[in-house]
Amino acid sequence: MSENASTEKPISDEYVTDVIKRSHIEFNSGNFKETCELLESPELKSDTISRDSEIMLLSQKSGYYFITGEKDKCEKNLRKLGAIQRNAGDFDSAMKSFGTARMLSPDDLSLKFEIATCVTDSGDIPVGIAKLKSLIEENPDFDEAVALLLKSSKKYRPESVVGLIPEHLRRNPENIDSYRYSLDIYEEIGQKEQAIEIREKLIDLLKGSDGLDSFVMECSRLYPDKPQFLLAKYRLALNSTNFDLVHESLAELADLHTRKGNTKKALYYTELQLLLDTKSERLIKRARELREKLGLNSSPFDNITPPKELLNDSDLKAILELDFSRTINSITTKISENLSDNMELSKTLRSILLDKVRLKQQINDEFEGKSSTPVELWAKLQSHENNTTELTELFSQYPRSKPVLKALLSSMNTEEEKINLWLDIAIDASKSDNPNKANAILRLLSQSTDNLGSFIPKIEIILGENQR
Repeated sequence: MSENASTEKPISDEYVTDVIKRSHIEFNSGNFKETCELLESPELKSDTISRDSEIMLLSQKSGYYFITGEKDKCEKNLRKLGAIQRNAGDFDSAMKSFGTARMLSPDDLSLKFEIATCVTDSGDIPVGIAKLKSLIEENPDFDEAVALLLKSSKKYRPESVVGLIPEHLRRNPENIDSYRYSLDIYEEIGQKEQAIEIREKLIDLLKGSDGLDSFVMECSRLYPDKPQFLLAKYRLALNSTNFDLVHESLAELADLHTRKGNTKKALYYTELQLLLDTKSERLIKRARELREKLGLNSSPFDNITPPKELLNDSDLKAILELDFSRTINSITTKISENLSDNMELSKTLRSILLDKVRLKQQINDEFEGKSSTPVELWAKLQSHENNTTELTELFSQYPRSKPVLKALLSSMNTEEEKINLWLDIAIDASKSDNPNKANAILRLLSQSTDNLGSFIPKIEIILGENQR
């Protein structure tokens, strides 16, 4: 039977039993070569025969090689036999197989480890731990044994193995299981400082794996007073674009830093919350109070929120293209319509109008007007037409030119591209110690759209630079 055929069609237990019977006949007749050929038949592979048949076959092979004095082959088959028996839950038989193999190689510590593993897997933790400790005394660098000892000791004298952890982790800096077992030990005996260090390391090791999400949430739940875990939760939520969870984690971070007296960080996370809820009077008030404590200028989100009817796609488009007149005219019209019927609304609208005018002036002051644009630059603008790539290069040469900026914004197809450009400008302003310009841009964007959540990574840079 060919090898391909054997993998396609399983071999029956009856067939294996018949092979074993024939091998007995050949052996009893002194035909050792024929016996070996029958038992080592290439068709009798683990993927073609059942587990019970494999156990029978390995038992016969190990017995045959024991009698013929072929020690290495006997031990090899006993190891395979013991592993299959252990995986099947037959720990007594597995220990006998490994024990027999150890008689052939009494100095082989790996066989001693296999026996200890069977004992711990069977549930006899005290005896298993004693065997593992004996093995580690013989070879302190036997990391598989140390890992199993840590795993098994969580509920049985964990304090007796804690001394093994630092060196074991030093030798296995990327072994996630070893870190998890060590974490269990530290938390079981109440060594929280070491447990926190292990958890921070595990977050790094788990990056990109399916287990990261649940582990980060566990860390933030168990240690709500540790900002590094709340920050990991925030990053996790941001990467998954789960903005409800982003908002929750930012609120937790802001509250934690407020309790700890870290006013600057509390302000930072409060302003990030405002990116997701720009109309929240509570958050605007809180940001204002925190800034007052720090003696800082007004927040980029510290503004009177326009009524919802004044915010629409065309307003956002107009602002992003440096055309403020449409929005300002819209507010002016609203003021006129409500002067007689609703004086309070008109007062609110007037404050909004003044705020818009100031913001317009702040932005325009940062860029050159038409009159100061060199003739040669106008020629370049004409030649580039609507090519975004070429206009981007031109803007890098003339970063304060309003005509170039306006042409570049007009060449972009989506509002996302335009917002990203404005944020890039704000980042450059922040890094150049020009927080007023950066804040003016953030204020414009916050007044023009309800949710800037997807742009948080860039805005974090701006806020971080401005609050240093």
